[in-house]
Amino acid sequence: MKATNKGFTLIELMIVVAIIGILAAIAIPAYNGYITQAKVSGVVENQENAFRVAKGIAAKMSAGGTCTAATDDVITQLNDGGKLAIGSDPAAGTAAFVSAAAGAAGQVFIDGLDADACPVAGTAITVGLTVVAAGTVAADYPGGAAPADKTFTPE
Repeated sequence: MKATNKGFTLIELMIVVAIIGILAAIAIPAYNGYITQAKVSGVVENQENAFRVAKGIAAKMSAGGTCTAATDDVITQLNDGGKLAIGSDPAAGTAAFVSAAAGAAGQVFIDGLDADACPVAGTAITVGLTVVAAGTVAADYPGGAAPADKTFTPE
């Protein structure tokens, strides 16, 4: 009877470990780039959404509608569902949208709203963003720089 060999040789195991190391060396930088791009895309998309919502509420108001803090203010609508700033620590609970001209990293700010966070006819509304701090640089954004603030004046 012939004895059968069961198991792997040391050389075979070393080859498998080397292949895994090569794959990891390629995959980890690619994954980090993907995470950075996802953060950048998220904050830019938040800025565009904030601009659309603010314009929509301003259009509703110019057509005779009302806006109150209790029902449909811009900030409440945007933060609905507990949205957090892109790249922020979830434990900190940093809101994604604020009504001040400066915010934490990854936040979108809407400046020019009244005390109820509603657009005011004739007052310029500015929607901007604070760049994501964790692992991004200006070159990561479309066009090589963070998007410019978007401004409109409701009628």
